[in-house]
Amino acid sequence: MALPDPSPLAGEEVIGEVFIAEDLDRVEQELDSVIREAAPPLRGILRHALREAGRTPPALVLLTGRMLGNRDRAIVEIASAVRMIHAGTLIHDAVIGRVPAREGRAMRPFPFGESIAVLAGDFLLAGGLRKVAGLQRPELVREITSAISEMCDGRIRECPCAGTHGMEREEYDAIAHRKTAPLFAAGMTMAGIASGAGSRQCASLAECGRLLWAAFHVADDIARVTGNGKAEGRVAGSDLRAVKMTLPAIIQGGGDGDCGIFRVPDPACTDGGETVAPGSGNASPGAIQEARKEAEELIRRCRECLDAFPENRYRDAIARMAGGIRVR
Repeated sequence: MALPDPSPLAGEEVIGEVFIAEDLDRVEQELDSVIREAAPPLRGILRHALREAGRTPPALVLLTGRMLGNRDRAIVEIASAVRMIHAGTLIHDAVIGRVPAREGRAMRPFPFGESIAVLAGDFLLAGGLRKVAGLQRPELVREITSAISEMCDGRIRECPCAGTHGMEREEYDAIAHRKTAPLFAAGMTMAGIASGAGSRQCASLAECGRLLWAAFHVADDIARVTGNGKAEGRVAGSDLRAVKMTLPAIIQGGGDGDCGIFRVPDPACTDGGETVAPGSGNASPGAIQEARKEAEELIRRCRECLDAFPENRYRDAIARMAGGIRVR
C-alpha cells in the first residue's frame, strides 16, 4: 500500500530550501547510509517511506537552527532523526489503517508483506532515537520520546476501533494537535535547544510547529469535503467513507458528535462494516467557511509565534511555509 505524503506544501519544493540546500543534502547522505546498513528486504521499503515522508519536517529543523545562528552538525543529526521517525510512523499508520490515513493516495502492497513493513517502521523509529541519543543531550531525548508517545495517543484516538459514533469537537482537536503535530513541534524545539534558545523561545518553537501541522490538518479536511484537492487524489466526502471525521462535518453537527454520521469499525478491527454517511458527507457552505476561518486563524497564530525570534531570511521562510498552506 502507498504511504501518504504528509507535506503541508503543494508539490515537492520546500519554501526556503535554497537557503539550506547543503544541509538538506547532508540529511540525504545520512539517510542513504542508514539504508545501506539495513537488511536487504528492508531497503526498498525504507527508500519508499523516507521519500514519502517528504523534506518539510527536516527543513523546519534546519531553518530553525539557521534562524538561531546554529551551523553545528547536531542540527543535521536532529533533522535526519525527525525524518526517520516521521517515515517510521507513516509505515505503521499504513499497516494499521489499511488505507492512507488522510491523503487518499492509491493502495500498493508492501513487497515483502506487512510483517516486514512493521519491522521497517521499528527500524526507522529506533534509528531516529539512536541519532538523537548520540548527541548526548538528555533533554533532546526527553523531547523526542514525549513526541512519539503523544503521536501514538493521537493515532489511537483516530483509529476507527476506538469508537462507533460521531466525534466530538474536543476529540477532533486532540487528534489534530497530537497525530503528527508533536513531531513538528519536537523537531523545532530540539533545534532550539541545540542552538541555546531559552525556555520561552523553545515554547514558541513548539507552538509554531504544532500549529503549522494543525492548520494543514484542517485545510486537508476542507479539501476532502469540497473535492478541491482532486489533483492530489482527494474526493469529496472521502474522509467520511474512510471513517475519518472532518472538521466541517463536526461543525455542521454542532460540535457535539451528533453529525448524522456513524463511525463503524473497519475491516482491520472486525469482520466488516461500513460507514453510514447521509447526504454523501457533504458539509454546508457555512460549515466549510467556518472551518476555513479556523485554518486561517491557526496559520496566523503559527506565524505570530515567530515574532519571538530575530528577523532574518530563515524566519521568513518558516513564516512562508505556514502561509503556503492551501485552505481550499
